[in-house]
Amino acid sequence: MNYAWFFNLAFGLLILTEIAFIVSFFLRRRQLETVVVTLLVAGFCSLTVSIGSRWAVAGHPPFTTMYESLILFAWATSAAFLVMKWRGVPSWLGAPVTALVILALAYASLLDDTITPLLPALRSNWLTIHVISYFLAYGVLAISFVASAFLLFSSAKGPREETGSKDNRRGQQLDSIGYRGVAVGFPLLTIGLVTGAVWAARTWGRYWGWDPKETMSLVCWLVYAAYLHVRLVHGWKGKQAAIVSFIGFLLVMFTYLGMKYLPIAVSSLHRYV
Repeated sequence: MNYAWFFNLAFGLLILTEIAFIVSFFLRRRQLETVVVTLLVAGFCSLTVSIGSRWAVAGHPPFTTMYESLILFAWATSAAFLVMKWRGVPSWLGAPVTALVILALAYASLLDDTITPLLPALRSNWLTIHVISYFLAYGVLAISFVASAFLLFSSAKGPREETGSKDNRRGQQLDSIGYRGVAVGFPLLTIGLVTGAVWAARTWGRYWGWDPKETMSLVCWLVYAAYLHVRLVHGWKGKQAAIVSFIGFLLVMFTYLGMKYLPIAVSSLHRYV
């Protein structure tokens, strides 16, 4: 199967999904929600087939280049939103989430999609578990980030503000979504961190090398650990907690996309090309 064709199909379907989300938001017709979900599921399935067919052609998991990782991020974020929508996340959050997915695919479309041979150090099942865990975490944390951004920059009020108002109810909903995203994403980050250390030990004979990207990944993990700590132990909710979640995801995206531009990360073993 032609992985590029399915990539283009997914890209087109997700653009249609974004348009449908915006139209349904303004028209507020329940019939349109079925169309939106159908388009999103179709786009997700097309991404799944694209990843699977590229995997079959390459003979190894297609997770080692920036092009491949962006598709994986788009896939994971789409999957996270579909699952969380099934669990009660409101449809109006779909527009910004789908916009993130489209941006990832747009960036990927500008990159070289050539399949490259897998380096010996990357031929490990631990790599597959490590990468998939991280990107599933990124997908779930992206939903938490969007909810936190809405809570911080919209009229929605946190759980401790002006109880009973519509803005307060929306703020409580966003706060809950932000927390649930981190509650799921943090264990996945932990699995990614631990399996990465195991993979490093088996490949290079050491669990941790203080590689710049390794170090930033640990910083991201600590920020989300701090989020859970201040929320569960000190009772932070609403905009207080949302600030930590918001900063955490910005650090995640910097680690993923921005670190490679820093001189100290040029020789990083985790640098996507």
